[in-house]
Amino acid sequence: MGKVRVGFVGAGGIANVHLQHVSKNEMAEVMAICDIHKETSLQKAKEYGGSAYTNVDGGTEINKASNGSFSSK
Repeated sequence: MGKVRVGFVGAGGIANVHLQHVSKNEMAEVMAICDIHKETSLQKAKEYGGSAYTNVDGGTEINKASNGSFSSK
């Protein structure tokens, strides 16, 4: 069985906790991080892996994710 691919829409608030846990899980992989603030998505992608986006429509990696996390402030 392959890894669960996770995409995040919203990288602030509780997403930090989710990103920490997903990145430590051997059976999961962060594929994409999308946030309306470009600096936030870039920083989180650098820290946890995956591609950074500011718009879910432009994120091909988000479409490949097998699971998603949606967070808001």
